[in-house]
Amino acid sequence: MRPIPATTALLLLVAVPSPSPRGAFAHSEGAPNILIIVTDDQRLGTVTPLPEVRRRFRAEGAEFPNAIATTPVCCPSRASIMSGRYAHNHGVHDNHGADAFAEDASVQRYLHEAGYRTGILGKFLNGWDLERDPAYLDDWAIFTTSSNYHGSTWNVNGTVRTVPEYTTTFLRHRVVRYLEESEASDDAPWFLLVAPPAPHAPAEAEDRFRHVPFPAWPGNPATRETDRTDKPPYLQARPPARPFSGTRRAQLRTLLSVDLLVTTVFDRLEELGEQDTLAFFLSDNGFLLGEHGWTGKGVPYQASIGVPFFLRWPGHIAGGTYVDALVGTIDVAPTVLDAAGLGATAVEAEMDGRSLLGPIERDAMLAEFWTAGGPVPTWASIRTASAQYVEYEDEAGLVTFREYYDLDADPWQLTNLLGDGDPSNDPPEAVGLSARLAALRRCGGTSGPAACS
Repeated sequence: MRPIPATTALLLLVAVPSPSPRGAFAHSEGAPNILIIVTDDQRLGTVTPLPEVRRRFRAEGAEFPNAIATTPVCCPSRASIMSGRYAHNHGVHDNHGADAFAEDASVQRYLHEAGYRTGILGKFLNGWDLERDPAYLDDWAIFTTSSNYHGSTWNVNGTVRTVPEYTTTFLRHRVVRYLEESEASDDAPWFLLVAPPAPHAPAEAEDRFRHVPFPAWPGNPATRETDRTDKPPYLQARPPARPFSGTRRAQLRTLLSVDLLVTTVFDRLEELGEQDTLAFFLSDNGFLLGEHGWTGKGVPYQASIGVPFFLRWPGHIAGGTYVDALVGTIDVAPTVLDAAGLGATAVEAEMDGRSLLGPIERDAMLAEFWTAGGPVPTWASIRTASAQYVEYEDEAGLVTFREYYDLDADPWQLTNLLGDGDPSNDPPEAVGLSARLAALRRCGGTSGPAACS
């Protein structure tokens, strides 16, 4: 077993008041445990009803309110989390592309080869052949299709079988088992990715939470948008929007089981004395509930690409920290490697993301989507702190529609400033963002002339 390298550069974070515009978190002199919890289709604004998530991650860690899913679809997003790469570099473009995922370029590979005990429990990649064991893992229990709340088919450490339990309950038990087995061989740190199905539709609550009341959701200005003539054709053709309050209530009920999982995990970590654990809580993508007439994901709007994103590391990250920098799913893997003392590996592996443990110098992020035959065309978008620019393409790669939103003045994206189709009226900022978008779509890694910034 190759020894775990120690981190050499220490960036001390004192308990400064929040918000903090940049990350400057302390590194560990040893190698911490790594825990990543990834929910499925959890939209922004759904953490407030989850008291344990709020306590463990918001109150005791750092929140990144401007985090985005760089491809807001399950399989590509999970590939970005594990690889630290934009989808145009890791090659998984839609929910049918699991075979394109290169496990040799995954965070689990680098940690496994550095001596970590590694595990993945829960949803893996859509379309993954369950007869095929995932690589570079010491323990796994994975399913691959969405909405697996009961009676799912899993690959559990090489055996394909049906799991009759409620999925998040099963995961809770498996996580505790993993922690206890890791503690039995406490000479090595561990890595664990936990991926419950909640709140993916059709959301099915655990029996104990089936009737928990939540107030009716009133929607927001985007669900009440009546004029969509400035939106792309696939949205103009949609029927009048309405907020899906019942759907949201069902989603929140499934997330109560996730909150219970978080309670169990961190209580057990404390009992085992495993507080030196760097933990993430995030979603693979957002989910629209009637905004702009759309229900679902895969579109470039903030309700689709915006995700809950939290990071905690007791003794290294001050609780209640609020970091308003642009971050994304591609930043998880390089952050993990940095904490483990393998920061150079992230550069050598040409990861596009950046570690969140140091200064976050980024003024724009890319989001991208490839059509899979549905109504949403292929699109690419650039997101800055105050604006978002989008280009839709046809099959020949020609731009067919553009959107530009001033997010400071129009956070709900009601007015497309390019909606009149007259280039002479284009805001000057949109012209510059178009060129920057083209560069980001060709970028790779964080060094060299074509680096992703």
